[in-house]
Amino acid sequence: MRQCVILVGGKGTRLGSLTENFPKPMLEIHGKPFLIHLIDIIERFGFEEILLLSGHGNKVINDFFNNFKKNNISIKIITENQAMGTGGALINAYKYLDNEFFLLNGDSIIDGNWLSIKDELSNNKNISIALAKEKDPSRYGNVNLIGNEIKKFEEKNKLSEFENLISAGIYFIRKKIFKKLENKKTSLEEEIIPLHVKNNEVVGRIVPGYFIDIGIPSSLDDAKRNNWNSNKKAVIFDRDGTLNEDKGYTYKTNDLVWK
Repeated sequence: MRQCVILVGGKGTRLGSLTENFPKPMLEIHGKPFLIHLIDIIERFGFEEILLLSGHGNKVINDFFNNFKKNNISIKIITENQAMGTGGALINAYKYLDNEFFLLNGDSIIDGNWLSIKDELSNNKNISIALAKEKDPSRYGNVNLIGNEIKKFEEKNKLSEFENLISAGIYFIRKKIFKKLENKKTSLEEEIIPLHVKNNEVVGRIVPGYFIDIGIPSSLDDAKRNNWNSNKKAVIFDRDGTLNEDKGYTYKTNDLVWK
C-alpha cells in the first residue's frame, strides 16, 4: 500500500491536563512520542506516504515534524482551521487522499498484521475495520460481526448485546465515500460508518496481537509499563527446495512458489 492516514487532531479530554494544550499522540512512551511508534510500524509495513490530520495542539505536531526525516517515507501535515471531528478531518483532506488508503487513530494500535483487513474488501464493500477482543467494550466502538460483515456498529459508552468485539481504530477505506459529504464537523464512528453499515458496505476482521491505546490514564500507564513493540518473531528458512520449488536464485516475491 502507498498511503496511511493518521488522525492526530483529537483533544484527549479524558487525560485532563496532560493533553490540555498537547496532542495525545505526542505523549511519550518508552522514550519517544506514541505517534513515532506508529510511524515506525507504518514504515516497516512498506508505506510510502503518511498524512497527519492535525487539529488540537497542531503547533506541537508542526514543530516536531518540521525537521523530522524518514528515509523511505514522506510525511505531510494537513491542519484543520477549526475542530472538524474524525469524519470532518477526512473530508477536509479529501484532495490529498488516495483512492484507497489505510486510516489509523493516532492514540491506538494493534501490534499485529492489520494490513490483512484489506483482503476483506470486495467490489461492493467500501470500509474494512480491524477488530480486537476486549473485556470491557464500552470505551470503544462495539461491533456485531457475522461472517466478515459488520451488521451493527455502536458508538462508545453503550451497553452491548454483542460479543466483546471492538473497533481497534484501524480502517481500510475507499475515498469515494467522502465525495458528496459536506465539509463540516462530522464523526466517522458515529455518523459515517453506521450509515455504510446500513448499506451493507462494511466488513471486518479480527486481527490477533496486542491491542493498546492511550486514551485514559490507566491505559496510558499500561502502555508505559508494556514494551509492546519489542516482542517480534520471525521465521528464517533456506530456499533449497524443501518448502519451495527450487528454480535457482529467488529475489522477487512473485518468483517464490510453495510446494
